Amino acid sequence: MYILPAKYNYVKKENENIFTYYFLINYEIPREGWKIHISSSLGDAQNIITIIANYCYANNISFKHVRDEALYLENISSEANSAESGKLITIYPQNEQHALKIMSDCTKLLSTMAGPNILSDYQFKNSKNVFFRYGLNYASKNRNPDTFNLISPKGEKQPDSVQPFPKLPKWIQLPQNWVLNVSDNDNILKYHPFAILKRNNGGKGR
Repeated sequence: MYILPAKYNYVKKENENIFTYYFLINYEIPREGWKIHISSSLGDAQNIITIIANYCYANNISFKHVRDEALYLENISSEANSAESGKLITIYPQNEQHALKIMSDCTKLLSTMAGPNILSDYQFKNSKNVFFRYGLNYASKNRNPDTFNLISPKGEKQPDSVQPFPKLPKWIQLPQNWVLNVSDNDNILKYHPFAILKRNNGGKGR
């Protein structure tokens, strides 16, 4: 099990899924918005959890992490769900400006370490392990028809369907300068995929 020190102003929760949650008392998590994911190699996972937890503690931010090494190994295995793989830590910003600050700080803190790409997310600038997506932070408690819908300020609705590629609701724009342009990585333009032999989280078709 990944170990973190207790913090008096945080509530620690574990439930039937794979995560351990650390909720800051009186920290209001938006129902939907930008959320940050941190990936890691298996060997660096405990170190990265400790670094990010201490950062969140110091800056009063709620977060969660995969509960233990066995669960994270399963999460990044070749047979794992590609849309959920690699998400060792999830951090809950309160708004767009807050998200940018957290991602910039985490990129610096983790600059010597790398993790697998998180396919459902956008990669933050030139970071090797900081990713983000727009989506639900929690489902509605009353399980109404909109439980898993994103809802715009005008009442537009869109299911928060997590796919192995980043996708934004139509009313949300990708913030400027959060990602590198494709032209910043010309190597990708050399390849023209024409078929998928087999979907595999390990990235290999057989």
